[in-house]
Amino acid sequence: MSGRTAGLLLAIAPLILCDASRVVAADPPKQSGEATEARRAGLKMAQVVIEQLEMGDQKKFPGIQAWLNDVRKATGGLNPEKPAEEWPALDVNALMANNPNFWQAYYEIAPGDPGLMVIHAGLLMTGGEMTRASQILVIALQRPGIPAAFRKAMLGLLADTVKAGKTSNALVNEGIKLHDKGEYAAALRKYDEALVAWPQNGFAHYEIGYTIYIQSLVAAGEKPPAPGTVIVNGKHELPAKTKAAYAKARHYDPFQYTAYQGDDKAVIEGFRALAARGLPVWQKLVKEPEKRVDDKALQDFAEACQEAGIHELGLATRQVMVARRGRYAPSDHPYFTTSLGKLAPGEQTAALLKRLATGVLNLRQLVVPEKEKKDFDLNQLRLYVPNPDLPKRLGEDVEPLVNYIKSLDEPLQRWLEKEKPQAKGLLIAVGIKAGKKSRVWCQAVEGDIPAAALQRLEEELGKVATIDLKKEPVAFGMEVILGGQKVEKFPEFPTVWLEALKQSKAKVIVPPDELFKLIWAD
Repeated sequence: MSGRTAGLLLAIAPLILCDASRVVAADPPKQSGEATEARRAGLKMAQVVIEQLEMGDQKKFPGIQAWLNDVRKATGGLNPEKPAEEWPALDVNALMANNPNFWQAYYEIAPGDPGLMVIHAGLLMTGGEMTRASQILVIALQRPGIPAAFRKAMLGLLADTVKAGKTSNALVNEGIKLHDKGEYAAALRKYDEALVAWPQNGFAHYEIGYTIYIQSLVAAGEKPPAPGTVIVNGKHELPAKTKAAYAKARHYDPFQYTAYQGDDKAVIEGFRALAARGLPVWQKLVKEPEKRVDDKALQDFAEACQEAGIHELGLATRQVMVARRGRYAPSDHPYFTTSLGKLAPGEQTAALLKRLATGVLNLRQLVVPEKEKKDFDLNQLRLYVPNPDLPKRLGEDVEPLVNYIKSLDEPLQRWLEKEKPQAKGLLIAVGIKAGKKSRVWCQAVEGDIPAAALQRLEEELGKVATIDLKKEPVAFGMEVILGGQKVEKFPEFPTVWLEALKQSKAKVIVPPDELFKLIWAD
């Protein structure tokens, strides 16, 4: 996207209707070679994994069996050895996002299974939906334990989706230059050429809508707004053709955030959700697809997707969260209910949701995950709060605390790889206060670690988003064994806590209330 489009106006209020004539190019280009090659690559990869899905006793998996029948019907005329231009059209939404059979199959396969994600992305690519395919792949790469060879294949597909838009996007940029010179009809012709090269280019659809809108202002004798202007409560309604183009842009590229314009409340709320929680995470994901974001960021992203109506990607994200967690949780079901109800409402989906609520699931595994490399093991988790007090401080749902503790693993692993500490173990004590405040104390066990290195670990662990407590604090200790070594005994509390207690008149160290007044003042 050009610098001009990146800051284009968000017209929350209505804007004016004006009929803008379009002149189609006399000799438009054919669909670009990059786009057709990407479609073939997607189909080939999807077919490879689908063959694996077809193996075994399908009677045990009725959803998979039903969906595979749909796949055969929809893709029967698609031959990767023939030019993609000769293929019959493939309605990927009817085959997947809006197909209850697809979601039945989806939840008969292990959560976040890379094989399923590749089938999903590959078929999207086959239908020309390169941007949505790339988004599924980026999320899929957040799943832990993907075998190296399969990860390489996924990255190859991701690269193909990017290459697919090269010719089309170049034409869009030419159109933008014409638009900026006030040559609106010529700009629209250039965008039409871009859509011939790649019909599902959300960037092109957005620019068409924007140029038609500017044409409407000029036709009404009004001065177009300067690039980057934000108009709130404007006096004009968006032209119908602009609304339609923006809707296509959002469909083909849900993160084409400049297309979230108009007076539709759902669109406005979608933009707000993306701006607040979705786009910040997405920017990190696309910048470094192989770098894992923390669980809280992934959860924020999934919730933003749901609020913005990007349900297909949100459900994929939620499955990766389940894979990280290692199990389904009660909080997953309301999410599934909302998004599946939007995509594929009906009796079949209702039955699926009922099955998911039981927690008893028979699942296929297409790609067996590798055990993640970890240079440490958790020997014991020690709660510094009496068990009877936990519900008062945490509520009945301990899942947020469990997820937070697990989210400390990744920064700890990074620190170990960098620092290579000479100790057998680590005692990591964590305190949490209301207002999502946390503090970490780290101590070497049976060995020596420089104070500066321990401080760096405390800082990194302190950056992890923590849970929200209403009032009383919570504290816990993690006994961490390094490199598979044997630790004779872990201390119960960090030495710094005990020293602080000795210097005070306090007699109690559990629960943490009085202790934190001594060592962690507000």
